[in-house]
Amino acid sequence: MAKHLYTVTVNGAPENGVTLDYKYGGTACTLTCGTDCAQLRFTMTTKKDIHDPEFFQSKLVKDGLRKMHLLHAMAMDSRLWIDTITVERSGESAAYNNDTPEFPFLYSMLRCKELKLPEKWREEQFLRTVLDRPKSETDNDARYACLFSFLAGTGKRYETEKFTCYWTAMNAHYNYVAARTNSGKTGDAPCIGHLLGLLGAGRQISSRADRNEKYKTNFGMMKSCLRGFSPQELEEIYRELYDMRTTWGAVPSTERGQLYGHLHRCINPAEYAAERDPINENRSQISAWGFLLLDYAYYMRCKYLHGNKATVLFSAANDPEISAFRCLNVFLGNYLREVIPEMFREG
Repeated sequence: MAKHLYTVTVNGAPENGVTLDYKYGGTACTLTCGTDCAQLRFTMTTKKDIHDPEFFQSKLVKDGLRKMHLLHAMAMDSRLWIDTITVERSGESAAYNNDTPEFPFLYSMLRCKELKLPEKWREEQFLRTVLDRPKSETDNDARYACLFSFLAGTGKRYETEKFTCYWTAMNAHYNYVAARTNSGKTGDAPCIGHLLGLLGAGRQISSRADRNEKYKTNFGMMKSCLRGFSPQELEEIYRELYDMRTTWGAVPSTERGQLYGHLHRCINPAEYAAERDPINENRSQISAWGFLLLDYAYYMRCKYLHGNKATVLFSAANDPEISAFRCLNVFLGNYLREVIPEMFREG
């Protein structure tokens, strides 16, 4: 039986791109990505009508387009914006563009031109591991939940939307870590505490009662202390606290307005308690880095983005909550972009 070679080209044939071979079912496929372009090639005995947009409803083609977007994001460090698609079969071709209904047939939630991913995202083994499985095998894998939620967050315009995606990614991450290390931990707080311990960044997060009690003081005032910092300053704050990530209860000597003073109060509650407990006095449970990355981020998620909270529909530019989300997005984004490739390497 004759075989037909199909070639699906997006925005022109790539030159000097990244090429990966994979299989969908029993069909061998080759995917190549270059800057703002990509190409999918496969051979099958079935003769499909390439002039009919139904061609793109094939599970193999949809899986290939999905992998195309993902490979371009990871290998080219940017989203793939599709202007034209050309399909070829044994010398015959058909062209599709914005004039075609439902073009480009598979929609990407990636909206950010530059993703600013570390070099490790472009390592062939990582790319191959991520792309070598069909969607049916990734839907229940927490690593892909973490990866996809993180990538979706990178293109969000508003800080609350970005935080929702990043925290979803972090939720998948700490649950994955708890399961993979056979910790026996379930639920958000225990799994977060377990991750803190593995990172050497803390023992546990504040209890719900502690968070409620401290809301009017330390936790509640933290968002106001985060006002006015530029993106560059927030990156500097992340690096300063990351360098002290295993030092519990301490903050840098650098002047950062009132931020570090309030951070010290949050991570050393016994020092500021009205009734001091001699047993726990001066014994911090967490580092400043661990507090912002997980404890305060979890607090903000519960207070503003929990399922029983009204969705943030409107916000003013100077709302203190926006300043807090902006800072937490820097912390979550920096952590996740480094740790996600390690999750797939471990697996």
